[in-house]
Amino acid sequence: MKKLTTVLSLLILLSACKRKDYVGVETFLKVETKKTLNKGDLEKLIQELDERLAQAGFTENNIRANSSHLTVKSNIESKDQAFYKSLFIPTRIGFYTTYKVTDEIIKDIDSRKIQPKDFVSYSNLQVSYFPEDVIGICSSEENLDAVKESILDSLQHVQTLKLAWDSEKWRGDNKNYLLYLLNKDENYSFNISKQTLASAKIGMNPSNGKMGVNCFFNKEGAQLIKKIMTKAFNENRKFIVLYNDRVITAASVSALNFNGKLLIEDDFTTEEATTIAKQIMLKPLSFNLEIVTQKFEDRFEKQQ
Repeated sequence: MKKLTTVLSLLILLSACKRKDYVGVETFLKVETKKTLNKGDLEKLIQELDERLAQAGFTENNIRANSSHLTVKSNIESKDQAFYKSLFIPTRIGFYTTYKVTDEIIKDIDSRKIQPKDFVSYSNLQVSYFPEDVIGICSSEENLDAVKESILDSLQHVQTLKLAWDSEKWRGDNKNYLLYLLNKDENYSFNISKQTLASAKIGMNPSNGKMGVNCFFNKEGAQLIKKIMTKAFNENRKFIVLYNDRVITAASVSALNFNGKLLIEDDFTTEEATTIAKQIMLKPLSFNLEIVTQKFEDRFEKQQ
């Protein structure tokens, strides 16, 4: 009898080890677009999102669309909540060169009469600072988006122009935000995707200890990167890496010896770097999404 009890206990323990805690989650999403979405757009987005979730390992999903909103219901493992949430707001990593700041551009920006507390254009800086790459600085994070939109409005005649902020300590310990002019010509810029990558995994820069993502590009991706670097080298521009529309790398190109591997680094935690490495290998979405609400609740335990 004692042996039977021991055997039963072991079987119960083994069964418990095979069980995983699952939760139900309902996510209400807004599609970020000025376009009026038709039935075809919504059906395509639902299919893309379902394939993206399935590719990430989440196969129990129910997706419904209503106008410019989506409702997604899924059953997921409790431990995957953070990664699951990140899938609705895909990581965007882009590569660009800087755009030369001209007197005409500075004049157009100065004509906006942006408050000095929000933005100081290059022409009003006391010290020269990246004169052909940075058009000005902002000392507060509060109005960055408003400043960028105002400046873009005054530069609508420059069709290939993109603006992006970077933050760094300058003039002592004060944090300042630098506004870069970027060349968004599609021949010399692109966003990373599964179509340009062979693989991605977390890595670390041994010189500064920063975590990042090692991107191993396929032939197409490597050619695009080299093309951008060559333009930066020939025109004495910066090679720019954007992470979710923020500049995380602004490097001078001193040699053209790209070997197909690039470390995308920032102040990432190991968990963040792991999530990014997984995300950028997944199917992209046609439209950006905004999470309006997301509710988790205990649902059931599922036998594997």
